[in-house]
Amino acid sequence: MKEDIKKLASAMISALEWDKENNGLGSGRMGIAYARMYFGQCFDDPYQKQLSLTLLEEIFNDLTRPNYRITDMSLLDGLVGILSATADLVNHDLLDFELEYFAEMDKLVYEHALNQIIENNIDFLYGPMGALSYFLSRSCNKKVAEYATHIGERVCERLVSPGAQGYLLNNSYNLRDKRSEKEINYTMAHGMTAVWLNLLQLYKHNGDQKLGSAIKESINLFIKENEGRSSNRVCQRFFNAQNREEKKAFYVGRLGWCSGDLNILQVLYTGANVLNEPAWSQLANSEAVNIVSRLDYTSSLVNDPFLCHGYLGVSHYYSLLNSISQNPIFYSASQSWLKKGLEHFKPVSSGDFTIPTVKSFLYGNTGALLSLISAYQPSLAHWGKIILL
Repeated sequence: MKEDIKKLASAMISALEWDKENNGLGSGRMGIAYARMYFGQCFDDPYQKQLSLTLLEEIFNDLTRPNYRITDMSLLDGLVGILSATADLVNHDLLDFELEYFAEMDKLVYEHALNQIIENNIDFLYGPMGALSYFLSRSCNKKVAEYATHIGERVCERLVSPGAQGYLLNNSYNLRDKRSEKEINYTMAHGMTAVWLNLLQLYKHNGDQKLGSAIKESINLFIKENEGRSSNRVCQRFFNAQNREEKKAFYVGRLGWCSGDLNILQVLYTGANVLNEPAWSQLANSEAVNIVSRLDYTSSLVNDPFLCHGYLGVSHYYSLLNSISQNPIFYSASQSWLKKGLEHFKPVSSGDFTIPTVKSFLYGNTGALLSLISAYQPSLAHWGKIILL
């Protein structure tokens, strides 16, 4: 299978396309530069590394133009994604660059994130949780560590405030997606999973007991509210969202990075390790048996090969769960989904791979390629940290 991974990755790197007017991670230059650099490292390809450097130079030239105006601060499409990907490359010795150069932009991101929290925006892809994740990746810098701490404190204050009851609403997402303003979102992309994972990382950094207690209370409340709930989709173990006032729970039923049971397994295992809560790990192990058995479309709702909620993304997610839980059932699941991803690209009558043109990190070739790279060389799986994997 390793030879097939290399062959597909090589075909995919040649098919990468992006929005030429966009510098972002989601569909612009940064996503392509990021994937090319990892490909070059994985397969010892100096040409792809040079192509990556050329794109990075174009991005930084844009950012430093006197008349350049930053209009998007998000992780997926804007400045936070550019800074996060660059910091990851530097942190893992894939790029020689002085991150202190970002000082002014870091301040902009910090101030914007605080304003978003005031507006009850807790989004990861489009909100302050993306910024917090970026700052945590650079916590060795004193000023950046202060930014991370202050954002975490603001989030924690809201989490334990009277009436919060251990959760935060994402008003920005609820309004944008025309959902009830009282709907509590627990997903990675837009809700509490990203909040919990970021706060757990911050707790590892500073050991603040008030923060640790707030995280425990919030996760335990989620676990309690899931007990005895029956899902519309029998296969899903944890709800994606709920409206407490109307006593309604919502289940997407899909496996993926963006939302669903894999998010909660990651929170439980990570929380168990960081906060010494073995009961959370036991709960995750008991539910994992059912979750990994969801291999067909009916039970998983997975029918594309990409990162967000596709075969290769699910494979990468199970590989992560295997590493943080030491539960071997996740390795087997990861391999099963990897095979599905490889098979998706192969035409029936030929051994060659067919690559669609899809310009996207989460929903296209860029993220799929990175998933293949980590499957081929697990030591490079750290790219997933920019999306909390």
